[in-house]
Amino acid sequence: MRIYKQQQNWSKALEQGLKATQDDPADVDAWYEIALVAAQIDSYDVMLLAIDETLERTDKYNAEIAQIRTAEYNDLFNGAVQDFNNDDFEKAKAKLELALRINSSRANAPKLLGMIAQRNDDIPGALAYYRQGLDADTTDCDLARQYAMMLNTNGDTDQAISVMKRTHAANLD
Repeated sequence: MRIYKQQQNWSKALEQGLKATQDDPADVDAWYEIALVAAQIDSYDVMLLAIDETLERTDKYNAEIAQIRTAEYNDLFNGAVQDFNNDDFEKAKAKLELALRINSSRANAPKLLGMIAQRNDDIPGALAYYRQGLDADTTDCDLARQYAMMLNTNGDTDQAISVMKRTHAANLD
């Protein structure tokens, strides 16, 4: 597997890594290497499986896996922003949903998904995404404002006020 990685022959490296885990499913190093290689070729399902398998077996690679997640999330999110700016909302949405599978603890992907839903007049969907974003980051004032504005437009003024108060309080902490 390492030789193929050095040659940047990612498909062969992945093939060898998967073979290694078939031979020894407990081989944590092989699982980690699979995650790295799968990230190189945007094979997100395989990458996420390999990450899960690695994390189940060891905390040895926690920092490296966090870096993989961050890099892949950022790539997908930035691509989605570009698609959004080009009015290709379906492509943007697909990338954002993948980004959320990689890291659901960040607010910017649900926020952009909320904006897409709002543009498509999917008010319940937009509200759900905005809520998800605020659950991830209670200090995002812009997101809270968007969410509160939609709640207020929907006639839920008390909830809108509550959202803004919570966000303000979170920013004071």
